[in-house]
Amino acid sequence: MIVLFLLASAVAAESRMGATGRAGAARTPRKRAPRATTRLRLDTDAPASAFECDTPRGVRAFGSSERCLRALCVDHNRTNAYDLDAVRRLRRNVCAGIDLSEPRR
Repeated sequence: MIVLFLLASAVAAESRMGATGRAGAARTPRKRAPRATTRLRLDTDAPASAFECDTPRGVRAFGSSERCLRALCVDHNRTNAYDLDAVRRLRRNVCAGIDLSEPRR
């Protein structure tokens, strides 16, 4: 029984290799299926930045504008009252003065 299994697996392996797999012959490249892109689940209702926390969109996503600012200002500058935007214009920093260690109400 074991001998038949080994013989069958050897025949199957040889048939998979084909004629190009033996005797060191060059193999043709195998076509690969295109890699599936990862699908990100984006929360479209959440605000894109902390500047949108005082809009109805930010309040709807987090429950209040204060919670929205706490969540979105974690990795941002919280010390300067004003900062520069992408086109180098001075604008008010909405994350200024937010104390993340302050207990939530």
